[in-house]
Amino acid sequence: MNYKISVTILFICLCLVIPPELPAVSNSNVESFAKYDKDISNVMYDVYENISTGYRQLNTIEELYKITRKEVINNRQFQAACFIHKNINLITSNIEYTNIPYFINIILHNKNEKLAQKVLEGIKTNGDKLLLSNIKFIFAKYYFKNREFKTASKYISGIIPDLDKHNSHLAMIMQGIILQSKKRHRQAVDSFKAVSAKSPLYKYAQLNIAISYIRQGWWSDAHKIITSNLRLKKKEEVNSEFINRLYLMLGYSYLQQEYYRESRESFRNITKKSIYANSALLGIALTATNQNDNPGALSILSHMTNGGNQLFFEENYLLLPYIYERLEQYKTAEAAYYFSLDYYTKRLSSLTTQLSKFKENRINNSLTNNVFNNNTSHAIINILENRIRFLNSITNYISDKPLTKRVNSLISANSGILLQLKREKLNHKIKVIKSYISQTRYNIARVYDNSNNAK
Repeated sequence: MNYKISVTILFICLCLVIPPELPAVSNSNVESFAKYDKDISNVMYDVYENISTGYRQLNTIEELYKITRKEVINNRQFQAACFIHKNINLITSNIEYTNIPYFINIILHNKNEKLAQKVLEGIKTNGDKLLLSNIKFIFAKYYFKNREFKTASKYISGIIPDLDKHNSHLAMIMQGIILQSKKRHRQAVDSFKAVSAKSPLYKYAQLNIAISYIRQGWWSDAHKIITSNLRLKKKEEVNSEFINRLYLMLGYSYLQQEYYRESRESFRNITKKSIYANSALLGIALTATNQNDNPGALSILSHMTNGGNQLFFEENYLLLPYIYERLEQYKTAEAAYYFSLDYYTKRLSSLTTQLSKFKENRINNSLTNNVFNNNTSHAIINILENRIRFLNSITNYISDKPLTKRVNSLISANSGILLQLKREKLNHKIKVIKSYISQTRYNIARVYDNSNNAK
């Protein structure tokens, strides 16, 4: 049981380390959603064609820049994108203008990919190589954010030498993450290693190398990298969550290798108010159990705060009575198992009720936040919910009924995917809870037998 819990948390620790300027990325590649992005791109171009007729034609690209800046500052990104669409001729005829990257960012942020591609083609024809590489990098970040890794990789290819130092290092990390998603660990490591030690992104590259090593079973090399990063931490990073995560990763990797003293020391370095504090406490409890310090493990687990609905905290309800059992306190263990059984039964009932609401197509966002909180589902759900929110936000601006129908069709299609994903995740959670119920019932029978044998 202890082994399974530690594996669960170590897997969570091994999610790739992403620099703050990049969106959080799950370990899964979601290329299947790219089709819907292309559908949106086709519809959105027609939407902008329809809406931008109400916007005025400007005389200079400087005027366009000034107006779009004002719209963005006033939190009117969509209106800024409409101005750009209306005045695209000013951009295509002034490809060397300093703020072309600014316009591209707005266009892509507002999902007008076809227009952005027109500008890109103009740069390929009339712009210089340096500008082209920097614009391609904007495209790469856009597709990376949307988990279209294959497309993002295409845009990164060949541009890194033309980028400034910071963006080149960022591109190397992106490429490494893309390779990781394909399980090409050695190539990913080469990409991460290309990041300079003087770069602010160096620590993220190094930690991703450590993750690659752990996934390949190269524990010693991974430990060296993590401990080296901990020694080099800056004063302002001492209590940061990045450093706390390093200690958590180190602690659970030591636990996997049965280095219990080192594991416990790593967990103890995590700050009390950290988001990883409960994970650290559970880690200390697991090391204590493996060292036969059952009273110590019991004390920690009894005082742990509620860790939410994450599976490895729900396993506490099995671990606590298990420790009582090891202490040969069979009556207490039996009572604790019955308490666990009651908890899991109620939890199953709650999840089943939630699933029935999903089947009735009643999507509740707060419900989603409570149930689907692992990295993969959270990332994909964010993409879908942001997409649906954006499409809903533009329907009031469209005057053409057939075009409105096309947008509503996209909203319906994406909502269906979102609902399906939520059902799948909820069904998985129900399956796990059912397995906990089966384990608990088995443990109750075993404790009953042991109790009678001890008499």
